[in-house]
Amino acid sequence: MKILLQNQYDDLLGGVETYFKLLKDVLIENGHEVIAVYTQSGKKNNIQKNGYKAFYLPNLDLTENIYYQGTRQRNIKEDLYFLKSIVLNEKPDIIHLNNTYYPRQYTFLNKYAPVIQTVHDFFNCCNTLIKILPDSVCDNSFGADCFKNKCISPTSVIELWRFKTKCLNREAMKKFERILVTTSYMKKMLVCNGFLEDKIQVIPLFVEDWGINTNKDEHIIIYVGRFTKEKGVIHFIHMLKALSSNFKAFIIGDGPQRNECENLVNIIGLNNKVTFTGFLNRDEIKDYFAKASIIVVPSLWPEPFCLVGIEAMSCSKPVVAYNVGGISSWLRDNYNGYLVRRGDIPGLVHSVETLLKNRRLTEDMGENGRKLFEEKFSKKAHFRNLLSAYESVVISREARKREIVNVKFPIIDRYKKQRSKACANKALKDYPGRSPNESLPEYNKRLIMFEIKNNISVVKSYPEEITISTTIRCNMEPPCVICERNLRTKDLEYDIDANALEKIKPIFKYADRIYLHCGGEPLMTDKVFDVIESVSPPTKIIFNTNGALFTEKTIKYMVDCNVVDVISFSLDAATEKTYKRIRSADFNKIINNIKILIGYRNEKNKDKPLLRPLILMNFCIFKQNVMEVPDYVLLAHKLGADGVDFSHLNDGFDWKQKRDDYVFDYKTESVLNMENIEEHDRLISKAYELSKKYNVPINFNGNPFISKIDNDKEKIKNEISELIKHKKICIAPWNRVVIDADGRVRICYFHHSGYETIGKPKSINSSPYYLQSESFKEIWNGEDAVLVRKEFIRKGIAKRCVTENPCIFQNRI
Repeated sequence: MKILLQNQYDDLLGGVETYFKLLKDVLIENGHEVIAVYTQSGKKNNIQKNGYKAFYLPNLDLTENIYYQGTRQRNIKEDLYFLKSIVLNEKPDIIHLNNTYYPRQYTFLNKYAPVIQTVHDFFNCCNTLIKILPDSVCDNSFGADCFKNKCISPTSVIELWRFKTKCLNREAMKKFERILVTTSYMKKMLVCNGFLEDKIQVIPLFVEDWGINTNKDEHIIIYVGRFTKEKGVIHFIHMLKALSSNFKAFIIGDGPQRNECENLVNIIGLNNKVTFTGFLNRDEIKDYFAKASIIVVPSLWPEPFCLVGIEAMSCSKPVVAYNVGGISSWLRDNYNGYLVRRGDIPGLVHSVETLLKNRRLTEDMGENGRKLFEEKFSKKAHFRNLLSAYESVVISREARKREIVNVKFPIIDRYKKQRSKACANKALKDYPGRSPNESLPEYNKRLIMFEIKNNISVVKSYPEEITISTTIRCNMEPPCVICERNLRTKDLEYDIDANALEKIKPIFKYADRIYLHCGGEPLMTDKVFDVIESVSPPTKIIFNTNGALFTEKTIKYMVDCNVVDVISFSLDAATEKTYKRIRSADFNKIINNIKILIGYRNEKNKDKPLLRPLILMNFCIFKQNVMEVPDYVLLAHKLGADGVDFSHLNDGFDWKQKRDDYVFDYKTESVLNMENIEEHDRLISKAYELSKKYNVPINFNGNPFISKIDNDKEKIKNEISELIKHKKICIAPWNRVVIDADGRVRICYFHHSGYETIGKPKSINSSPYYLQSESFKEIWNGEDAVLVRKEFIRKGIAKRCVTENPCIFQNRI
């Protein structure tokens, strides 16, 4: 069986991580194939580990504050689509979720494989996560009682958002094939929260068998856990103070109460008897358990399970614990230890004292615990129960599929078949042919318009606009303050895969234009020249650069090759001083490169009616450079550039970068955060006046103004806004494509999820687990591409469109 396992961390941080590692190992040992997905271990290389494949999708379990602010929605979409691609490529028999904050993110996977979840905690059934009221354990369901008990403040926006999110997550979990819990207590808790009892299965966790260890000499008492109020470590220390027997105690762990605990031990005079070990790994804990006489679990919160207890049982050690949560599922009072009423420190003292004074009783209870461990909590027992659950879910799902498939509606099926055949025949019959003197790009454009007009989703045409990211490397160090490279490190940067490039070259001849930008500086790799060499007129190259890597040889090549139609320089500043606050190259050298390029271009084309390539200058407007908007038009005029492209800084990102004289904070740099937004609009109007005076055309991607629009602003907007000026209606699913450097194919730059890849990508986000395709045509008429076209036919927009950001290529609906 092939199993996809999800967990937040790949490190051994606590009980769930310990269980997850052991679960992987036992599945692999028994001949099953494992794919592990980690959702909170940061961005690491996806690799083949010891017997299993590991993937890292760090945006699926973001902290509540980040998720609430919505700053990483793009990253969430990318990781969700990557997860879908993994599932489609690997085809697991079952998907087993473990720790996740947002289970509703995974419900869409139900259509590809059965999804089950092991519930290890109260994250989606308690706003405080620990199910504790001021004087007792909370037995209420998640809902109105949370407000009555003041666990949720009705005036706190974040707490209300958290409550809503948890309610949605809980409803999503109910759609999973099965919910696994570790104890009967957890099952009761979920039933109380509206889950169907027959969908919940109790499967106790297991731990590594540490073997039988018997302490022969000292009285050693051990506590293992976080130093937090709910774990009861303070109770443990007060218990030690009241013991009359001689003992040594080891407190293993760390946490926010560490200093308080150490001070308390010092105050009550137990320094010579108590040792704080700090955080230890499982092997180190094992050594301490081998020496122990008793393990104490003084938890005040209702522990869902508590692995420490069965680790003690595997070593034949008795356990004394408060009777809370699921602890009684493995700790039988007077059999393998003692259950004590919650908060009863004298009861802890009496139980521990009893064991310390009666060695035979301690050994008998330890032996009983060992028997119970072998019977219910061993690797073998857990694997048997879990595999039974897996097989039951898979068989049940297959049976439901057969029931659905076997339902026949002959008349409807026959009608659909005939109608589909008639529509296909009509479309094929009417498809336009190529005229004798018509170029391939012109004919391709006619095909595109025919397919759009006839609502055709499986197409014969190819995109007329191709955007290629030849690299995501850049010469700017540190990165430009507004660049997404601030979200990654240099070791995660690469050039486009050669195989991917070869597979897209055959479609170049159909394109009207090919953009070389998107993700990095094109001149960082020779592959940019490979693309240019593969293009012939009338197809045109539009080249975007920061200009720092231009040489005399490059300049002559760009002009002489006869296919580069536009070279667009991104400076974002009109002066060297401002440039240094934004970018990391030599401003004066770039200005000189532009001068040389324009001079050579003009000389080379002096006898031609059109000067090519056109030289444009880009300027992304934000608070640091807004005052130089008019000066940028003057700079373009002085250099002899053919036009200026303006745009605003997009919302939705969150990073900071320290520069020499300030700290750039992306979240606050939008011009919408200016104290005087009217000043912004005045600067735009002044730039427009200068463009008219010096005949420097300007273009604005989106709306140029951010304050109230009057008649004068409306006139300027209608003239310079690209969306209005060119009356663009989005037809991207038919005429546009983006090829990322990792080989992913996107219909549009504003679709932040790739839907298939070509070649053999290097990206950590796809290598090689997006669907592989032998040709671009296979991708262009693949399931996802056709689905997007169908969405556009119905609604004029697709789900994957990033509608929260300004998009110049589509009408809003």
